[in-house]
Amino acid sequence: MKLAIERALKFLCYLLIMFSIVYGGMFVAGMSEVAPDEFVGFLSTSRGQFMIVAMLGLSALYPIYGVVVRKMTRVGTSEIILKMESNGFKMISKDDKKMAFILVKFTNRLRLRFDDRVDIDNSGDITVIKGSRRAVYTVLFKLGGDVL
Repeated sequence: MKLAIERALKFLCYLLIMFSIVYGGMFVAGMSEVAPDEFVGFLSTSRGQFMIVAMLGLSALYPIYGVVVRKMTRVGTSEIILKMESNGFKMISKDDKKMAFILVKFTNRLRLRFDDRVDIDNSGDITVIKGSRRAVYTVLFKLGGDVL
C-alpha cells in the first residue's frame, strides 16, 4: 500500500512538471489564452477543475495499471542474483526467496523515472516478477526464462 501511494505521488509530480513545461512553452510562444498572473483564476473555472480532477484521477490509477506481475519458469536464486547484478541492478533486500532490486546507474533510473524497483519471488515452482511495466520486461529479457 505504501509503495502504491508513493508511485501515485511520483506520477502526480511528473504530470505537474509535464504540464508546467507545456504551459510554459505555450506562454513563451504566445499561444496561451491564460496569462501566468490569471492562472489561479483559471483553476477555479470548470475547465481548470476538470484538469485538476483528471490529473488526480490519472495519478491514482497509475499504481493499478502501471504495475505488472509476470510469471516465468523457475530460475535459481543464485542465477537471478548473478544475472541481475551483471546487468546493472543491485539487490536492496532479500528475505528467504523474495528479493528486491533497483538499477545502479543514475541515467537508467532516470529513464524509468526512478520507478525501477523490481520484486522477484522465487519461492514456488515459478518465478514471479513484479514492478513497473518497463522494468519487468527488462528483467524478463535479461533473465531469459520462458514467460508463463
